Amino acid sequence: AASAPVLGVLLALSATRKSHWLTNKWLTVPLWLWGITTMVVVWTNDWHHWYWTRTFISEDAFDINTEKSWWFGIYAAGMYVSITASTVMYLSYVRKAPALYKKQAYWFAIGGFLPLGFRLLSDFFGVVIINGADQVVFMMLFTVSFYGVALFRYNAFRLIPVAYDQIVHQFDSPVLVYDQNQFLLDANPSALTLFNLSLADSIGKNIQDLTHV
Repeated sequence: AASAPVLGVLLALSATRKSHWLTNKWLTVPLWLWGITTMVVVWTNDWHHWYWTRTFISEDAFDINTEKSWWFGIYAAGMYVSITASTVMYLSYVRKAPALYKKQAYWFAIGGFLPLGFRLLSDFFGVVIINGADQVVFMMLFTVSFYGVALFRYNAFRLIPVAYDQIVHQFDSPVLVYDQNQFLLDANPSALTLFNLSLADSIGKNIQDLTHV
């Protein structure tokens, strides 16, 4: 539960063309410190009780309850921030992703939103999938399944899309990708700057109308 949100953010950065952020130590170091520290705090809780002050059997003997301590608040805040950030990245990417990446992006977006969505349903509407289970952690099982579909069914990281991305989007010179009818399919940052275009608003439009050439 501590490592999944960290890995989810790193996957979201890689899958939504923000992999350059992975080299930013101001982002990755705090992420890993939060995840690893949480695991260490849980493993050593009997010494300091920073995560749980005590555990006890519920009155109906259905499950084990806990009284949370201060580090649980830090863990919960980090988890919600990381899940929300991943979800926002996927949803933003779905809106502007080229057709080549659309299906992968949809599966990532749905999977990324599941834990947060069901937590909101649980907190505000009392929807419970399994009594006694943390809804966020439980829904991460489905998140992994959705990510698996994106990765293995729709080949989110297969060679062709990766090579395509490296050639088109990392190329310094302007590149426009269009079909046989001259409708725009994709463009790299240099082309967008040169022609003063927004990719989300330009896909599907005639390139002559967009470039005026």
